[in-house]
Amino acid sequence: MKTAILYFSLSGNTETAAKAMASAIEADLFAIETTKPYPKSFVGRIFVGGFQAMFKKKPSIKPLSFTPAQYDLIIIGTPTWAGSVVPAIRTALAKFDFSSRNVALYSTFAGEAGRSISEMTELAVGAKIVDVKSAKEPAKVSDSLDSLTAWAKGLISR
Repeated sequence: MKTAILYFSLSGNTETAAKAMASAIEADLFAIETTKPYPKSFVGRIFVGGFQAMFKKKPSIKPLSFTPAQYDLIIIGTPTWAGSVVPAIRTALAKFDFSSRNVALYSTFAGEAGRSISEMTELAVGAKIVDVKSAKEPAKVSDSLDSLTAWAKGLISR
């Protein structure tokens, strides 16, 4: 099963999970980056990113050589900011055509999982959502990382 993992990460949690899953299931990995970087300071990132998340902003993202139609399964990962999906994933879900694609969604979080999964489900218009998973700080909590990796393995064995 040809699989892609599409993700955004700022602190490294979502990236750690994406890389571990990609390695475990031999998936192609696509990191989304915004054209305008977020502030370097933690407070600045929280202020700018939280504002964008709360107000459902869609910042521009760098070009990506990702074509959903080339994949049998697409796993999309987001951190949770202000209880929501991150703005860059909001942009990607609007930009790429996921119609009739098998899509699995995962979110990472430090506090609570929030609404990020339900928001991604709504934004992935036309996609067939096959499964969802949330995990607390997989870069710091090994059980969370192991759980996501096992989840990804289970997705491709269906």
